Amino acid sequence: MKKYNILIASLLIISVLSMAANVQSLVVQSRIGNESVTALNTIQRIMFSGTSISVVNKDATQINYALSNVQKLLFAFRSVIDTVGSEPDNALNFNGTNNNVVIPDNDNSISSAFTLEGWLLWQPNANTDVQFICGKAVEQMELHTGAGANALRFIPTTQVYIDVPNVLPIGVWTHIACVYDAAASSAEIYINGKEVSYTSNGPNPVGTALQSTSTPFYLGSRGNGSYYLKGSLDEFRVWSRALSQAEILLNMKTPVNVATQTGLNGYYNFNSGVPGGYNNGQTELSDLTGNFYGTLSNFALSGFTSNWVESYAMVVPTSTPATNILPTGFTANWIAPAVGEIDNYLLDVASDNAFTAPVTGSPFTIPSTELTKTISGLATSTTYYYRVRAEKTGVTGQGTFSDVISVQTDYTTSDMQIDNGSVRVYPNPATDKLYIEAESLQKVKTVKLYDLRGRLIMSVQKPFSNEIDILGFSAGMFLIEIATENGVFVDKLIKR
Repeated sequence: MKKYNILIASLLIISVLSMAANVQSLVVQSRIGNESVTALNTIQRIMFSGTSISVVNKDATQINYALSNVQKLLFAFRSVIDTVGSEPDNALNFNGTNNNVVIPDNDNSISSAFTLEGWLLWQPNANTDVQFICGKAVEQMELHTGAGANALRFIPTTQVYIDVPNVLPIGVWTHIACVYDAAASSAEIYINGKEVSYTSNGPNPVGTALQSTSTPFYLGSRGNGSYYLKGSLDEFRVWSRALSQAEILLNMKTPVNVATQTGLNGYYNFNSGVPGGYNNGQTELSDLTGNFYGTLSNFALSGFTSNWVESYAMVVPTSTPATNILPTGFTANWIAPAVGEIDNYLLDVASDNAFTAPVTGSPFTIPSTELTKTISGLATSTTYYYRVRAEKTGVTGQGTFSDVISVQTDYTTSDMQIDNGSVRVYPNPATDKLYIEAESLQKVKTVKLYDLRGRLIMSVQKPFSNEIDILGFSAGMFLIEIATENGVFVDKLIKR
């Protein structure tokens, strides 16, 4: 829940309620019995719309106060109240049967390019279900699931079908961004900030001109009231321009400041209601741009479906490269999410990037105060992969995974016997310098480096210095050959 909302809202309500003719004091009537109670002792949350204040008690009962004479004042404070405190706050859950949000015609400022982006928690009955996330009219600004297993189809305009398969997990918050620019004949789809390859399967090509219609824009269904969404939405934004990947990555994990954005046509953060509580009357979806407020249709507004619910969108750790890489282990590292409350982290470690071959003990549970985990007992000279996600009671399993990091465990340091003494070659793997230690470098005639095809890459004669520069070589595996007075010795060398 947002911190400080009650404080700010309480100060504001004192000012505005005095102007409402039908409200004389901060006393509300409980719906359970007839006992009058003081609002400040029982209020759980105070919510605002353009025409009313809704006071929600700790027992989840609610009373709405009409405030038509202070609409402008409420709007001025709305963005402050909506942005103070702990995101991601709330989301809106759709039941897959008859729920949608109707938004007025919103395409007047969209001429040749637009971007749709938002967070989706998809909860279908089957991974091939056709469900619309959004749409305007038919085949205009549409995005839906079901063009294959775990697939998305983006329909920017008439008969332009842009399909991406196997990108949408079930029960996990996923960021989706769809970009279309008719003038540039370009389209992109990004999943969690990464561009994915698409297939254009429609009769019309990418670059087909956009439509302009007067019909409403829908969230949670198609524009004709069909193919209802089963799942939750949060942080949904409509832009009247094509966003770059850099812009998407910059803003996908945090709320945006409306005042500093260009071309932000509609911004819905879904921060209304009490999560899973009694939200009767909370049927307005606020647009933080002030342009296009939405109206909820057929929502139950109580319980944990078809209602305002707790969100775990945007709560994504940032994985960073491994450190302390040893022959049989390494340390996994990550940065805490920018928003959200965290009970613990789950760290996946596997020998494949699909995480179907986890190492012993994976997934590892790590306290929220720790941002590293040392992994041991691994195989030498083997590539491993790790990813991490945040967890919180009440939204368990919904957190988005970080990017995947790959790491190769080291070879052991090479030890080669020469004569009755020894020659050591280190470090192995090496990055820029290679060092040779011997009882007498005079016994070393040449040092040669070969690639795995046997091609000579480097040859050093009489290396009287024990330091060899390998910075200019590409990363990979090589064979190092050391010729001495008593023979030739060969070993493997990893160059990073």
